[in-house]
Amino acid sequence: MSSNIESSLKFDDPQFADLLIHCGRPGDRKSVHCHRVIVCPKSRLLEKACAAAPEDAFAGGKKFEITVDTYYDDRERPLASKGVCEVLKFLYQPESTTDRWLREHWARRRGLVDLLSILDVTWTLAMPDLRNTVRCFISQKLLQMHGPDVIARTIAVGADVKNTPSLEGFFVCETQQLLLKDKFLKKQETMMLLRDPEQRSKVSEREYQLFLHEMWCNYRSDHEIKIGDRKSSEDAAAWHERLAAHDADVLREPEWTGTRMRDSDFD
Repeated sequence: MSSNIESSLKFDDPQFADLLIHCGRPGDRKSVHCHRVIVCPKSRLLEKACAAAPEDAFAGGKKFEITVDTYYDDRERPLASKGVCEVLKFLYQPESTTDRWLREHWARRRGLVDLLSILDVTWTLAMPDLRNTVRCFISQKLLQMHGPDVIARTIAVGADVKNTPSLEGFFVCETQQLLLKDKFLKKQETMMLLRDPEQRSKVSEREYQLFLHEMWCNYRSDHEIKIGDRKSSEDAAAWHERLAAHDADVLREPEWTGTRMRDSDFD
């Protein structure tokens, strides 16, 4: 296929299309036309699926059909068609538009949910470069948030990613960082007010008590004083251990098996 024709290819345009990709949950099923020359170099999973196709799968203008689906922990969890279509459509755009594409999604009313859905798809389609780009973008945006109401709304999004292996660990880790940052900023703000005789009255009794408690916890941690309830420190240790193993051992990119995709390393 000439470079001129390749540059004229459009997403979900049947002209020259040699792939028909089905995606979505029952009742939300969609089928889109794609082109191997566009999607396979950017998705290791689609590349493997096409490589495993019968010899005559693309003969005579036929379209090879792929159903994007996946299993996690022997539990079927079809991806939403919207997220799959968004990612496939993006593959037809120049890489220089990636940041603008992510910012446009973030600006939507449910931007974080949309981006998490896209992140989930990048795992399924085995797109490590785009996956890392999306993860970094989400991390940066989350760390820019501040305030109890904003953080509460953000954490509430966790209900949408619960029991989704490719998202849950990442999202929980990021929201933990967000809470730590917010806690630090509150402590810093309180300390600045207490240092200013004219501003001390703005610190409520509760804020002052919380500040003292935090300072005592820091002191106890610095001096390794083993008193009181150890559960929080034990939970923290278990949490860090879980995060360390998350990408390496828990998350596995799905592999094309001919009819379905199952969790397996590409190595």
